[in-house]
Amino acid sequence: TNASVIAGLTARTSTQGNIYFNIDDSVAHAGYYTATFTIAYYDQGTGSVSVQYDNGSSDPYKSATDIQLTGTNTWKTATVSASDAYFGGSQHSAADFRLRNGSGQVTAHSVAVKITGSGVPDTAPFAPAVTLASPQAGAVVGASPTVSGTAEPGATVTVTAEGTQLCGTTAADDGSWSCTASGSLGTGAHTLTATAQDVTATPSVAATVQVTAG
Repeated sequence: TNASVIAGLTARTSTQGNIYFNIDDSVAHAGYYTATFTIAYYDQGTGSVSVQYDNGSSDPYKSATDIQLTGTNTWKTATVSASDAYFGGSQHSAADFRLRNGSGQVTAHSVAVKITGSGVPDTAPFAPAVTLASPQAGAVVGASPTVSGTAEPGATVTVTAEGTQLCGTTAADDGSWSCTASGSLGTGAHTLTATAQDVTATPSVAATVQVTAG
């Protein structure tokens, strides 16, 4: 693939018609799963992009529902699903699935895969926990503080104080995020809570910090 920045987002464009992906074997391997693929793609040209996955029995390149290209030259997001994904590494170079445009190139910003099934291990939290780095615990802040931290790239981050939303933003490609409160904190102690939700609507573990508004 070739790396670039298109309309403000980092992108990877296939040199031919395919971009290949691998699911880590510690997450899913050689078992039947239900998989939901959420693709942020650049809508350029005509034709379609398809997710082709290894189904483990008859077809290592089985296609999910096509994503139609309409030539708007904008970023779009599409979600397709498969109920019989195997992820045994039967595609080219032991890949588990690929994005394919049979009549041209594929340009993608991100691909998120949500997998369910009896073989998925329950050993680690995902998505990655959001962090709240600033302000630090015990800090004295103004009525409308700027809050920052890290989260999964592309996740939607929301900051609240005692259940009331202060601000929200989207984590950048490096995971960093920052937002400034649109309302005012009353004088005194407050608990700021940051939560994040990725593009597959999977929530992360929340982060909290206690500050004083003065």
